[in-house]
Amino acid sequence: APSIFLLPSHSSASSSGSPAPAHLDDDGLPVAVDAVQQRLRQIEASYKQEVEVLRRQVRQLQLKLESKQFCTPPSEPDVDYEDDIVTRWVPDHMASHCFNCDCEFWIAKRRHHCRNCGNVFCKDCCHLKLPIPDQQLYDPVLVCTPCHDLLLESRTRELRSQQLKKAIATASS
Repeated sequence: APSIFLLPSHSSASSSGSPAPAHLDDDGLPVAVDAVQQRLRQIEASYKQEVEVLRRQVRQLQLKLESKQFCTPPSEPDVDYEDDIVTRWVPDHMASHCFNCDCEFWIAKRRHHCRNCGNVFCKDCCHLKLPIPDQQLYDPVLVCTPCHDLLLESRTRELRSQQLKKAIATASS
C-alpha cells in the first residue's frame, strides 16, 4: 500500500504517536511542545511585557524632563569646589599588571594604589610617601614614583616662586 505523508501541522498525530506541534516557530518549523520550553516561552513573554512597561515609563520621564527644561532650574548654592579634588582609583580587578613597570600581579606581587593618581602599581613602583595637600591629605601617604617626582618638582617650583616673591618685595621696599 502506498504511504501518505502528511505535514505535522495538519495531522493530529505524528508517526511516533506523540501529539503534533501546537505552532510553528519564526522559521515556519514545527515547535516541539514540552513543559520546559513552554515555561521558557512564558518567562520570555513576561520579560517582554516588563520591558515594554519600562519603555513607557522612560518615555514619560523623558517628556517630564523635557517640559521641565523650559522652567528655570533651582539656584545652586555658591560652593567652592576647587579644594575638592578627588582621585578616582582604578579598581583592583581592572589591573593585572603594574602601571609603571608592567610586572604581573599575583599572590606574592601585590597591588598598591597611588593616592595621587589612583593607578595600580607594584611595591617597587609605589613605596614612597608624601603629603598631598591638594587632596587634603596632610599626612604622608603612599604615592607612585612618577607622582612622587612630580609632587616634589611642583613643591620645589612653589618654594622658588615664594622665595622670588619675597626677594622682589624686599628689593622694592
